[in-house]
Amino acid sequence: MFTDLTIAVIQQMGYDPKSPPDELFSTMADIENHGAAAGFHGFIYYHETSAFYDANAGLIWDAIQDDAEAVGQTPIQIIAGFKSYIYDDTSFKNVLAWYALERAASEAELAVGDAILRAMINVRDGGIRQLEEDSESEAN
Repeated sequence: MFTDLTIAVIQQMGYDPKSPPDELFSTMADIENHGAAAGFHGFIYYHETSAFYDANAGLIWDAIQDDAEAVGQTPIQIIAGFKSYIYDDTSFKNVLAWYALERAASEAELAVGDAILRAMINVRDGGIRQLEEDSESEAN
C-alpha cells in the first residue's frame, strides 16, 4: 500500500496512470540509487519543490516524525542528518521535498512484489488511488 505522501510524489512527478508500471518503478529505482539531487521531473526547480512542500507539508512532517520515532531520534535530528545546505526558507522546503521523493522511492522499492504488481495493473483503469483500495481489500 502506498502512503498518501508517496501518491502525492507520484502525482508531482507527472506519472501517467495509463503508462506501464515498470516506468514508475524504473524511475523510483533511479531515485533510490542516485538520490533526488540527480534531478527528477517535478522535483528539479525550487518553484516545484516549494509548491510541493506547501501542498504536502503535513504529510511530509508526519513521515519525518514516523522515521524519527523508528530510529529513536527527533525530527530535527533527522533533518540535521540530511547532507544538504539549508540557507533560507526555499532551500529548506527543497530539502524536505527531496526527502519526500527519496522516501517515496524507498517505499516503492519495498512494495515491489506480486500483490503490488497486480494492483499496478489496476492503475490503467482506476488511477493511482486504486492502489490503496486494492491493498486494503487484500488485507481484509
